[in-house]
Amino acid sequence: MKHKKIYRLSTSCILFIISWASLHAQVYTDSIFRIAGKGQEINLNLLWFSINHGDIQWQSSSDGTTWSDIQEAATEDYLFTAQSSSFFRAEISSGTCDPVYSKITRLEVADITTVSVDSVTAQQARISCVVNAGDFDIIEQGVAYDTRPYPGETSYLEPDTTGDAVFSLKLDSLETGVTYYARVYIRTADGLFIPGNVLSFSTLSITLDDRINIASRSARLFYAISSTPEPGEHGILYSTVPEPDSSSASVAGEAADGGFSAELTALDPVTTYYAVAYMIRDGMYHYSDVKTFRTFTDYSTYPVDNGPFEKANQIVWNDPSTARKISQDGYYSEYGRVIRLGTSDSLLLVYHGGPNTGDWVNICLRRSVDNGETWTPQEILMNINDYSTDFWRFCNPELIELDNGWILLPYTANGKPETNDNCYVHILTSKDRGQTWEGPNAIVTGRSWEPSIVQLPGGELEMFYSSEAKWWPVAEVERYQEIHAIRSTDRGLTWSYPTIAAYYPEKRDGMPVPVLLQGNRGVAFIIETVLHWRSPYIVHRELAGEWDLPDPILDEGDTRWAVTGFTGHGGAPYMIQLPTGETLISFHVYRGGDWKQSNMHVMIGDNDARNFGELTTPWGNLPVDQGAILSSIFLKDDSTVVLVTSRNQAGGGSAIYWLEGTIVPN
Repeated sequence: MKHKKIYRLSTSCILFIISWASLHAQVYTDSIFRIAGKGQEINLNLLWFSINHGDIQWQSSSDGTTWSDIQEAATEDYLFTAQSSSFFRAEISSGTCDPVYSKITRLEVADITTVSVDSVTAQQARISCVVNAGDFDIIEQGVAYDTRPYPGETSYLEPDTTGDAVFSLKLDSLETGVTYYARVYIRTADGLFIPGNVLSFSTLSITLDDRINIASRSARLFYAISSTPEPGEHGILYSTVPEPDSSSASVAGEAADGGFSAELTALDPVTTYYAVAYMIRDGMYHYSDVKTFRTFTDYSTYPVDNGPFEKANQIVWNDPSTARKISQDGYYSEYGRVIRLGTSDSLLLVYHGGPNTGDWVNICLRRSVDNGETWTPQEILMNINDYSTDFWRFCNPELIELDNGWILLPYTANGKPETNDNCYVHILTSKDRGQTWEGPNAIVTGRSWEPSIVQLPGGELEMFYSSEAKWWPVAEVERYQEIHAIRSTDRGLTWSYPTIAAYYPEKRDGMPVPVLLQGNRGVAFIIETVLHWRSPYIVHRELAGEWDLPDPILDEGDTRWAVTGFTGHGGAPYMIQLPTGETLISFHVYRGGDWKQSNMHVMIGDNDARNFGELTTPWGNLPVDQGAILSSIFLKDDSTVVLVTSRNQAGGGSAIYWLEGTIVPN
């Protein structure tokens, strides 16, 4: 019994198998003829459809007459390395039916071999090859190479001019630190281009990452190596004097996330070190560029004020009718932040917005030289129109003046495409009181939002941001979010890799605002927690401690606790500490409908950012079609605070408003 079922055979070669059926007479009329170079990977595959059935067995033959089963070749695809000329077919058996066969593939193998790669430097490599002409009329031989895995006729070609069966070619002007793929090729008088087996190599390079995880007595440095052959030894050399060399202290490297890292220990706090990554190959040292870093302050030596504290003040807000609009007329504006320059009457205001309702696309700046009474015309520091091919939006600006007078302006920069590798925190830096700006310095963060920076007593910086990178772009149910912290010891020029500072499982922690608590009582930041009925939360660490992820999360935990004493969910929080020691927080509370029609609440806590009370609603009873959201708090002087609020109006407009309050004793 025979079933009349058609099986078609598709032949393909991973590395350019070329049909020659039109150039050679076929021994078998029901056959396919192919040529490959020795060592090429070949993929023979049946076009197998859902209606097909039966057991597949690939077979080979040296003469096309006597066939043998190929072990472990019983699927639609047969992948193998070409070594010698042979015939191939697939036998399909089904029950008691007679077997049927695919077309026969006649494979002729050209005896050409890419033998070795050696003498690899930063920009050169030598490729050795063997070509046995056999029956082929060869008019050209050489090496094809490319940065793609399968170099071919359209790749870089380096012809051999000797015509010898054994030859070597030197490839010049290669790119440093790049992986290349190379293989021998021949070109026949018939016009055929036949490539051989592929060898890969990497030109010489060793680079030290700008991102260093620094502590007071240790530092972990990250580096990448490109080398063929692999180095016999690699790691980090370091010293307290410039230009470390092979006589300096060393630490061997270890594999880390696709590259390498080494941890330096027993370092001195607040000390400048110089480091290079090194590798030894063929008995020679190769070095990266020198990186300079400063270790952290040892905060375990700092005295902590653990004296008793009682809240003694409250805020009395001016009537909302006294509020002043401080953003540009006719411009959609949200997320206002204000800082004072030193002790002067000069202030800077930043916010995000755009010309259209709902825009979160541009970073804008205004100045005041009279303590906020009047403001200069708006400047657009980052205009999305200038970057529209590379970025979707610029938003969430913050400001901090450092101890040396520099001003840092971090903001969210979501790239196009919006992948984790293409999303950043950008930092603009001004060294002349906000007159001009350098940057942006781009820190890859993955999909993230709302950066904010605090400066520690020893001058180090710690930046916090909301990260959804772990769940981006795919999330099965909800896209959760955590708080990342990164550190800098060079005033924001370089940053560490992140540590997780807060995460509520299956919730969205976000919008962190940090405060260095007076009396060396530690660092605290306030966050919102979305997808949870309780929000905001305070997260705290000791000045000499690290961030802790409590499990479970409690309303009154040691390192994380909830703000209570009000009704509803507190979003977009902000926090400062008053000169009298109390912590002052703001947050908006959802009133139903559009979240942008929420209203602002303010509360006062103690000097540990606990025990919040004295609830006020500075903007009063807003109409239901208006909102007071995304506030920050500015300490105008020792007795005056300013609520800098995004006031959303009926019809969708938004502007930044300034509302003052007075600090008075209880």
